[in-house]
Amino acid sequence: MDDEEKWRAYAQGRLLERNRLTMEHHQDVVKAYVGFFQEVDTNSKVLDLACGAGFFLEILRNLGFANIQGIDLSMPFVQRAKEKNLRVDLGNIMQIPSTEEFDIITCMEIFEHLERPPIENIYRALKPQGRLLVTVPVYDSFLHKWQRVRRRVSKIHQAQEHDPTHLKAYSKEMLCQEVTADGTRTLSSNEYRPGSRSKNRVLIVGLSNAPK
Repeated sequence: MDDEEKWRAYAQGRLLERNRLTMEHHQDVVKAYVGFFQEVDTNSKVLDLACGAGFFLEILRNLGFANIQGIDLSMPFVQRAKEKNLRVDLGNIMQIPSTEEFDIITCMEIFEHLERPPIENIYRALKPQGRLLVTVPVYDSFLHKWQRVRRRVSKIHQAQEHDPTHLKAYSKEMLCQEVTADGTRTLSSNEYRPGSRSKNRVLIVGLSNAPK
């Protein structure tokens, strides 16, 4: 099964929009996302990578942003986004178009699905002083650590029980290191712990600060 077929099946089998509205750990990510963008100029040019059916792009549109677009590898997701009159193209985020530059690029819950996130490509697509917004799940709460010891399982095993398409199990430090690897620096990092049984989330804002 190639990547496109894999993500087509993923799109058909998961209710991502429902999960983001009903699950506590996803709700915290949505709140953080809105909190970040309410301080951003609505004329900013924003690209959402692996945007799915456009959940986060819809939020931006409702916040008054017009210059927004997304990329996703799943045709079912792209079709659903287009039905909402969102500008979403079928494409691989590992090959971000280099013909445009963006003020902000968002990667919401996607790095954990990739062996090597395309940090270099993202950086090239950002304007100088452009920002990268990333969220990932982490499994570093006391409960998660205790469960690993009790069950004698690894962190990645724990992550893949949650979602078998996860290839990485992040810590906040690991994500910060990846985000700062290619000419960016971390502006802020926040970890959200909605409850002892919930999956924690980390949100990182990276700033592109190297010359083109």
